Amino acid sequence: MKLFSFAADKYRFSLSVLDKSIFGCAASEGGFWFRIFGKGASICDRSKHPPLFSERKGLKKGFRFGKWRVNFLFDRGL
Repeated sequence: MKLFSFAADKYRFSLSVLDKSIFGCAASEGGFWFRIFGKGASICDRSKHPPLFSERKGLKKGFRFGKWRVNFLFDRGL
């Protein structure tokens, strides 16, 4: 077990302490997401990314601001 774990590449970054995720983020063309202590947000351009299945069926709620869609991310319990 490592005290600190760090991973990064061109589009992703993560930081863990004692195998518990502290911070993570990723970016792509038209959107990005981030998590801090398991909670965070996903922000994407609706003109480039159509709604996901869970959004079309009403299982997942989000906010729309012009062409941007914002969804909240909750702790996955890992």
